[in-house]
Amino acid sequence: MAFAYANLVPNKIFLAIIFSDFFSLTFKYRRVKCRYNLAGKMIMRRKKPIPATIREQVIARDNGRCRACGIGDRDALQCDHIVPESKGGSDSLDNLQALCGVCNNRKQNTSVGELSILPPLSMADGFGNPIEVMHRREVFVRMLDDARKAEIRSLADIAATMRAEGVDGFRIRQHLEKMVKAGTVERILKMSR
Repeated sequence: MAFAYANLVPNKIFLAIIFSDFFSLTFKYRRVKCRYNLAGKMIMRRKKPIPATIREQVIARDNGRCRACGIGDRDALQCDHIVPESKGGSDSLDNLQALCGVCNNRKQNTSVGELSILPPLSMADGFGNPIEVMHRREVFVRMLDDARKAEIRSLADIAATMRAEGVDGFRIRQHLEKMVKAGTVERILKMSR
């Protein structure tokens, strides 16, 4: 194990730990945790939390249920961005919806539009019918797959148009890497040829 120093932020020196070929740099600055690979590209960050008052307003508006699967466990609900932050979405009430942790993790930064608000559950219903919840989750997963495939097709069309306009491959790759993960960029580039 070797140690190296890096100066990425003025007047702040951070310790970088090098393990064989892997370079990992982690630092804390303004409550945002970042991690960089060897190319200096950020690969992880902690998002700014949505205030508890806004979270409660979103959950109350959505009748204390996940919009995707319908589970009624208020403690398991999270605020999800309808238009993801990574794609320019804001923290306004209009751009937030209640999703359970399972559905929110599956959605990631996929844009599927605003899901409908489900009616409230009665006290006798508890958290909801487990069979109905699982069925809704399966439908949601299929919706996510369709949305991701459509997004990849759309980006492949954009890449093909850029190629036709004479933009070099490096610029196309840079453009796509701003929008999707590196592995997905490869698939898009192959589709656009």
